[in-house]
Amino acid sequence: MDETLRLQPAMVSRKLLVLTFIRAYVHRWNGSPSIAEIAQGIGASRTRVQAALRALEQEEKIIRRPGARGIMLPDRLQEAVRDLRAAGFVVDEDIVRGPFPILPLTPELDYDPG
Repeated sequence: MDETLRLQPAMVSRKLLVLTFIRAYVHRWNGSPSIAEIAQGIGASRTRVQAALRALEQEEKIIRRPGARGIMLPDRLQEAVRDLRAAGFVVDEDIVRGPFPILPLTPELDYDPG
């Protein structure tokens, strides 16, 4: 376990430790950690990490999507939307609130050659 992520007096709960780990992971790797990586990183069981993630999601400190690496930080999402708008993209406001749609694996074409 990384000594800098050990439970400190300021970190009074596992939730805060999990959130701190997620923020550090996203900052370093620019992506979401898996539950197993969080558990290994903070020295806790997957069950305890999952409970902390549920609590963090209810408090809206994280956003969860389906998939192994579906943890997002709300501030990072807002930052991404701002960057897209600044680049000239039109962003649908519904993506900020979710639920996140599952895109089809193959594109659907509406071209009729006849």
